[in-house]
Amino acid sequence: MIGRRAFLVGAAAWSVAPDVKAQAAAPRWIVDPGRSRIGFQAQAAGESISGHVGAWTADLRLDPAQRSRGGVTLVLQTGSIRTGVSEADELLGQPDLLHTARHPTARFVSRTLAPRGADGVDVVGDLTLKGVTRRLRVPASISVQQDRATATGRLTIDRTLFGVGQGAWGDPQLFGRNLLINFQLSARRSA
Repeated sequence: MIGRRAFLVGAAAWSVAPDVKAQAAAPRWIVDPGRSRIGFQAQAAGESISGHVGAWTADLRLDPAQRSRGGVTLVLQTGSIRTGVSEADELLGQPDLLHTARHPTARFVSRTLAPRGADGVDVVGDLTLKGVTRRLRVPASISVQQDRATATGRLTIDRTLFGVGQGAWGDPQLFGRNLLINFQLSARRSA
């Protein structure tokens, strides 16, 4: 007989594991970085700042006929985040903010896809940023035209949950807690 603790550990492991069968069964799509963008908006010193991630990779699997089948893994190079202001870009790499020397990548790994409406899907997955992993629900819209697909969406995260913004940067009057992340991924079906 399985003990209660062993059962709970097994159940917990199952609940965080990606749906490997659904991901493997879905066709692979090749993301075109030139037609795609991952961006952000934040508040700093009372002003809105925006930027984008310059270097990232995506492994995308999607079955347009069954949107619950598929998954995505995004790997972002944290040192490639740009605001268009060189001083701000340098600050982002510092230990109190992204600490890019210690944490050169951020990673999002989907766990499940839940269809929503005519073209929507809720992507539930784990974001690891600055060594901290949190479960997120990312609402997205997906448009498929023959062998091309576009996924768009936006979500707000609390940067403090990931340890981003410590020391003087921990003051929400200096650096707002919320980061709005927006994305557009354009892909073509793999041959």
